[in-house]
Amino acid sequence: MQRNMFTVSPMFRVTFATAGLALVAVLALVGVLNLVSLTAADPVEASSANISQNLPTNTDLGKLTEPFASPIPAATTLVTGTTTFVASPNKPGSASSYTATFVTTSDLTVGTDTIILHFDKDFQFPATLDRTGITLSSTSVTNGSGGASDSVNPQTVIVDLIGTENNEPQVTMTVPDMRLGDATTSTGAQSIAAGSTVTVVLQQSAGVKNPTEGGGFDFFVSTSQETTEVAPGTAFSVPFIIEMSSADGPRGENLTLVGLGFKNATTVTFWRDANGDGVRDALEIDLCNAVASGADIATCTYSVSNPPFAPRLGFDCTFPNLSGCNFINAVDGRNNKVTISSQADIDRSTFDLRGSVTASPSEANPGDTITIQLKDFPPSETVTTITLGGFAMTTTPATVTIDVQGEANFTINIPNDVALGVQVLEVRTATSTTRRTKIIIGSATLLATPSTVVPNQRISVVGTGFTEGGGATINQAGDGSAVTIGGEVIHASKINDGAAITVDNGGSWSASIDLPITTATATAGTRELRVVDSNGREGKVNLIFPARTLTLDPVEGAVGSNVTVT
Repeated sequence: MQRNMFTVSPMFRVTFATAGLALVAVLALVGVLNLVSLTAADPVEASSANISQNLPTNTDLGKLTEPFASPIPAATTLVTGTTTFVASPNKPGSASSYTATFVTTSDLTVGTDTIILHFDKDFQFPATLDRTGITLSSTSVTNGSGGASDSVNPQTVIVDLIGTENNEPQVTMTVPDMRLGDATTSTGAQSIAAGSTVTVVLQQSAGVKNPTEGGGFDFFVSTSQETTEVAPGTAFSVPFIIEMSSADGPRGENLTLVGLGFKNATTVTFWRDANGDGVRDALEIDLCNAVASGADIATCTYSVSNPPFAPRLGFDCTFPNLSGCNFINAVDGRNNKVTISSQADIDRSTFDLRGSVTASPSEANPGDTITIQLKDFPPSETVTTITLGGFAMTTTPATVTIDVQGEANFTINIPNDVALGVQVLEVRTATSTTRRTKIIIGSATLLATPSTVVPNQRISVVGTGFTEGGGATINQAGDGSAVTIGGEVIHASKINDGAAITVDNGGSWSASIDLPITTATATAGTRELRVVDSNGREGKVNLIFPARTLTLDPVEGAVGSNVTVT
């Protein structure tokens, strides 16, 4: 914000040339007298209404009856270097809490003196600034010690718009009694004592918002006793920020990027700034671009890929030196870009390309071989652990090492111990990078003919998908196999006429089973026939046992007549 050559008291804010000082003073007096004729309102009400009535914004109507004095006071200056101004959160366009701290060289009297905060035009103020949203505190007071460091609300608050274009908010606060309640260590009202550190807090609830555009903005402090405006020791700045819809993700995920603070109506280009220097180097690829809105916000969506993003191992995202980092930066039409000043700046806009695990096929049975593909894992690392449903897997090759592109391929054979249904395949590397995928584990299958049966009936059973290789058996004494119906064991003599069943090289077999009369089979309903071979591979099929029925036709007749019984 451009400043005038001279800045004068809040009564008048005019630029003076030394030679024309007297003439300007006369003109100012005429303007004040004209203003008196325009309104007979209460001085406080008139001053509060400066904005809506478009009156001279810094005129203190309450002093119009006093003798005219020069608009240039004999000003003193706030102690150099002690003024600070902090906004939290310091984010473009956000409602923030503002803390201004300064040291006063003069007493500031209760109900008379004022503290003045002058903001850049880009700060956004609510229609009404409630005094309860502002607190004042002072490290020392004028009448005893009671009230020192108490946080109190100002007596009155007036917001004016000043500056060349009447668009710079100025908050004028009347000094209140600086004590809370009745302080036993003091008598009378407590003013702010000279030499004390004064803290003014505009709470977040007050509704004041940061500028939406990034960059440096003016802020000044003055008082009715010390009218030379003093800027903070450190210039107030709103950062350029990039927010991401996700901090990590695999290839193909849509990543939404939001740039805050970038100049409206200009194109904002997002790119992977691998070394964080703010320069779009030759090997740093653009991600997407968008035109910033009137609120200085640019939004675009990018489908994650490799390149430009790289697997995590091998890059350094540690402040201040970045190397091969997935740090996302952006630049607008005025060459504004994110500036890295802390580790938090890096962490906020760094994307972690998450490794992925793919199983092919994703549905398999025990004994099947599936191919596992790893992508975007830490390059050159070794896979230390692979489990499926909690069971350790043996891989081919025996040692799996991630290549320099972050990829690896290997196969596993699904063991019989893995439970049926959806199971998790987990892959872990030496640096504890863990990624997972899901595999649906099916079972060996049984086909029973017929499927609607009664006890003592012989059925034909065909099994497929059992242990391959020709070494597995069923119904052989001591082989660990089992055949059950409804959870009850079927005696070996009723299976394949008491003979052992050999599973062939392809994992298939066929046999007859005589259904026993048991508690399970004697009751109507659906019962599960379960067969487990000697290697633990199992198959299941449901058999239906209908309810017994007895019908007579006819249900009545003479002695000697024929009756059909079904």
